[in-house]
Amino acid sequence: MKKIALSLSIVVAAIFAFFYVQLQQAKSLLLEQLAQHDISVKSLKVGLIPQPHFSIEQLNYHTFSLTQTEGKVALLPLFAGDVKLEEFTIAQAKLTQNATNSAKIMMRFANISLNKLFTKEILFSGANLISVELAKPIYGKTTKYTFTFNKANLALHQDRESLLQIDGAKLNEQALDYIEIHADFSKPQKVLIGYIKPICTTNCLAVLKFNSIAQQSTVNFSGKNFPTERLLTLLNLPKALTGTTDFNIRLAFNNSELIQGTFDFNARDGEILGMNLLDLVTQYWPINYRGDLSKRRMSTAFERLDSQLSLDNNLLRVNKFNLITPELLGRGNGLINLHTMQCDAILNLSSADEKYKDFTLPIHFFDSCYSPQYKIEFNKFFRKQLKDLLKEKLN
Repeated sequence: MKKIALSLSIVVAAIFAFFYVQLQQAKSLLLEQLAQHDISVKSLKVGLIPQPHFSIEQLNYHTFSLTQTEGKVALLPLFAGDVKLEEFTIAQAKLTQNATNSAKIMMRFANISLNKLFTKEILFSGANLISVELAKPIYGKTTKYTFTFNKANLALHQDRESLLQIDGAKLNEQALDYIEIHADFSKPQKVLIGYIKPICTTNCLAVLKFNSIAQQSTVNFSGKNFPTERLLTLLNLPKALTGTTDFNIRLAFNNSELIQGTFDFNARDGEILGMNLLDLVTQYWPINYRGDLSKRRMSTAFERLDSQLSLDNNLLRVNKFNLITPELLGRGNGLINLHTMQCDAILNLSSADEKYKDFTLPIHFFDSCYSPQYKIEFNKFFRKQLKDLLKEKLN
């Protein structure tokens, strides 16, 4: 029995020694590759318990910094001498040293070797996941984002533009399909351009442009014929519309904190979800829309919906809101507090019928933007309009 126990102990020790040698070789290679790419680390350690892993303390690349990172290595491939990275966690990632926001990032890979992490071309296959949790939301309340993809190809270059191509991409379960990213972070001015090409019936495309120098950064996000629901998911806004949208968004950040922005949206051939405006107005207008209310849908079909908004710190101002439906015309303005996601807006609805175009119904929307309350503003102007309209119909 003692001989068997001794033999088993020798085998286990040999296996651990073999794994340890593999990890030490991977450590040496990783340190060499980090140095070649001008990436500095305070320390890099490897371990076997409870799972083969490595940890890096204080990684810095130009202005980027990662305070504590840990990588978990798959056990079985180690027998063949292949150090496969299974999971990679970053405790705190910052774009700049003085950034007021940071992110915790967790990445799970299906098939990537540690010794190929800094090669000129890296191939990703299988189910891959990247989870990002911000220390505080950019706006609203959401801090967690989950990005998944099935296939990717990264052409990595140290002194010029790198290229990342992703297939089967999803953000928070919303399909984005194909993404192509061109990035150059080797110079003081960091530049990134991303193209998002979902599978859609229209020729849809979105373009993301990111520029950063020192503590300042800007984002320009624009698109043509883009599915509205997917756009609202990307922007972390209530899914209140359908249809297709042309849009242009410009944002300015200081130390990773959103300070200013403008939003232009031109949506068409969609629906406002959760509210039938025609049903609402006929409760107050002495106008007969005949059989139009028979369907009783909890939505409002529109032909066009145009809006212009501006952002100053956490206050989003709706400067222009124009709505065109087959039966109604709408104009509005208002305020949205992006920190609390509280809305306060006025929508003035009028009939598309020339006979009643001067009659306006003012609706006040307020409370949570995700499920707003509303009330009719029965002011003196509205009462006078109603009185004049009734007189006209009675005469």
